[in-house]
Amino acid sequence: MDSGAAVVILGPQAAGDLVTAVRLAAARGQELVIVSVGYPPTERQRAAVARAIDHAIRLAVRCEAVVAGSPEALSGTICPGDTVAPMAAGAALEAAPVLQ
Repeated sequence: MDSGAAVVILGPQAAGDLVTAVRLAAARGQELVIVSVGYPPTERQRAAVARAIDHAIRLAVRCEAVVAGSPEALSGTICPGDTVAPMAAGAALEAAPVLQ
């Protein structure tokens, strides 16, 4: 079992399937934390998070979804030992200090 959480960061225009992230978290025994960057969350972010939570429930994976109003707000969400996977297009997350 990994000690940190699996953190997936969704930019406003993020496209991708979080089901794979849920499956990986389940296989590794990790909690999954989904961070939507930008407020309010976009419809794409909401739909991706809803699908991931449904799948997490089926696989009994602890899953938390949070909203970070800006890339700068990410630093309070990510902890040492966490595995971070950004899913963003464009400059939405390039300024995030925790990802540089």
